[in-house]
Amino acid sequence: MKPFTLQEIDLILTYKENPYKNFLGVAFFTGARTGEILALEWKDIDFENKTITINKTRTLGMTKTPKTKSSIRVIDMLPQCEFFLREQRKITGLSQYVFLRASGKIFSHSGDLAKGWHKLLKSLNLEKRSIYQTRHTFASNMLSNKEEPLWVSQMLGHKNLNITLEKYTKYLKVEKTGRKTTFLDDEYFSFAQN
Repeated sequence: MKPFTLQEIDLILTYKENPYKNFLGVAFFTGARTGEILALEWKDIDFENKTITINKTRTLGMTKTPKTKSSIRVIDMLPQCEFFLREQRKITGLSQYVFLRASGKIFSHSGDLAKGWHKLLKSLNLEKRSIYQTRHTFASNMLSNKEEPLWVSQMLGHKNLNITLEKYTKYLKVEKTGRKTTFLDDEYFSFAQN
């Protein structure tokens, strides 16, 4: 796992020659899997309520139901993500799918993006990484900036918080501050006197 830094994200998303800018903006600011983003339809995007419904994935040329129940979810649309979706709407707003190839056809699977993605990283002198690292980047950046772990887990579509914590514990910033409450001292003081 090799997440991108905030500086690298900025470099990628502000690069003028980036043909995947809007796709990557959604990826970096949702933590959704690549196939889930490729399967997004405009009916899944709710600008009014600031949510995105994820209920399918694109793989091997087919749109399928995600592999787990927890992968089907409604996630928050962060302002950064909304910006890139609104930009994309100017391009594909009349189409069924949010993200299409330059030819106007739907992507078959995440591998369709790989060549252009690696070319983009090379042109920016960034270390070669899979496009899936956008997902890890979202999780690690959110957790290292003290975002609520349960919210991050739900955004990622993990079955439970333990899965998120197993993968991303090293990014949690926990300050050792001592006890936060003394409720046991007050409520159960009688036990200590016996």
